[in-house]
Amino acid sequence: MTAAIVLLASLAFALFVYFLPAVIACSRRHPNALPIVVLDLLLGWTFVGWVIALVWALTAFPRPERPPSAAIDPDDWQNQQVEFDPQRAEWAARAGRTYS
Repeated sequence: MTAAIVLLASLAFALFVYFLPAVIACSRRHPNALPIVVLDLLLGWTFVGWVIALVWALTAFPRPERPPSAAIDPDDWQNQQVEFDPQRAEWAARAGRTYS
């Protein structure tokens, strides 16, 4: 019974390590997550394929730029008028926030 538990735990750990590049790519919302998963699935059994998938999953990727924030004069922040900007409103809506 104990040997079966150890075997099952070892198998679960091995599968986790095998799919680690795919998990990292998906959790980081990498734009190439699907190709990374496919590479990991098909060539992950080779050490070289697994390392390539891991490095690819950890590479930096350009994130969409946020709109510039409104410049606030620290001396006049209470009297500043901010005009409605549709682009910022769209960005806020995608982020789940309100813009007014």
